[in-house]
Amino acid sequence: MQQEEQVEKAFQKRAAYSDAATRLQEIKRFSFSVNSLPLSQQPSFKAKYLLDQIERLCRRTNRDPTRLWTPAILTRVTGMLLDTIHPALGSLQACSVIRRLRVVVAMAGDVALEGYPLEMLLHALRPFLTNAQCADDALGLVQYLLHHGRAYLAQLPSFVAGLLLLILILLRTFLSSSQDSTTQESQHRATISKAQAFHSWLAEYIEKIEPETLQEPS
Repeated sequence: MQQEEQVEKAFQKRAAYSDAATRLQEIKRFSFSVNSLPLSQQPSFKAKYLLDQIERLCRRTNRDPTRLWTPAILTRVTGMLLDTIHPALGSLQACSVIRRLRVVVAMAGDVALEGYPLEMLLHALRPFLTNAQCADDALGLVQYLLHHGRAYLAQLPSFVAGLLLLILILLRTFLSSSQDSTTQESQHRATISKAQAFHSWLAEYIEKIEPETLQEPS
């Protein structure tokens, strides 16, 4: 899928996807990158055709496109997207995948905010929080998932404790890093600023969680 930013316009043009448009806007309010990405590897299609393709598939399978997402389908789609990330393809390709995941999460709604799909997304996105090319987009998506997935995550003390501790450690290392290339210095400062804001938000997030949430039950 190319030109992911066109998906938001497509959502806004169709009443059935108004909730998805609202979710996508909220994710981007947390954090997102305005940088354009190179064209995706072929085969691919333009993002503005995404909804048409989904509705065409649903007609063939006798499904309601607005009720397409189940935990199993979301897990499968997420896994397929994550499998396309490879170090040899570089960070920009990974960033493209994160933007696609952002669209998927917006469409999936509450299905993405609990159960294995939520755990899978948080675990998979964690390494990209400190990737200079991916951080802006990853930060917004992770913050959205943590914020709206809090009720479910409160039931997983060990997972939450390990996840948040590791994120804090990674962020502190990232915040103390420097940018070698002066041509990217302004972008790096902007990313660091967003990471600092997320770090502060995460500290407050941890404080708001009930103490027993981060403790193993006796």
